[in-house]
Parts: sequence; C-alpha cells; structure tokens
Amino acid sequence: APTPTPTPAAAAAAARSVALVAKEDVFVPDAVTAKLGEKLQFALDNKDSYLHLFQETGSKRDPLVLQASSTAKFDWAAPQTPGAYKFDCAIHPGMHVTVTVK
Repeated sequence: APTPTPTPAAAAAAARSVALVAKEDVFVPDAVTAKLGEKLQFALDNKDSYLHLFQETGSKRDPLVLQASSTAKFDWAAPQTPGAYKFDCAIHPGMHVTVTVK
C-alpha cells in the first residue's frame, strides 16, 4: 500500500480573509483579533476617489498601493508574540488598524 504523504497543518491552513474598507480616510473595522502565528489576508476595498498606501507601521516591507476605487490583498502572518500590531496609510496619518494577537 502507498504511504500517505503527511501535510503539516500550518502549511495546509489557508489565510483567514479580513475585509477592510477604506472610506473617507478611515479603515473599517479599525480593530482585528488574531491568534499567535495565524495567517491573515487583508481584503482591502478603497471606496475613496484617491489612493492609499497600506502598510504595517514601522515595517521595512513596501506598502501596498491601493488605487482609487479599487480592491487589493495584503498577506500577513501574526507573530508568535502576543501584542498590538498596527497598520496604517503612509499618506493619511489618521487611517489605522490595530491587530491584537493573543
């Protein structure tokens, strides 16, 4: 009989989709909860008539360019350390999302 190939659970787990709407210089929702090491895929929907730059605050990763009236996806893996991780728009300082990892 053939030997089944084991699949690591972490590799098999798909990212959880988190819908974020950018409208009138705010992200909705502005707070998200994630588990340690959980993979998230932010599904961004820009309702504004101008672009936004979505980024993890303080990260060296290039921001996601979210064109006016468009959608885009941003993949992120929650760290293994509990805490509050912030995301923002590099252009509009009032736009932010906090991901609480626990």
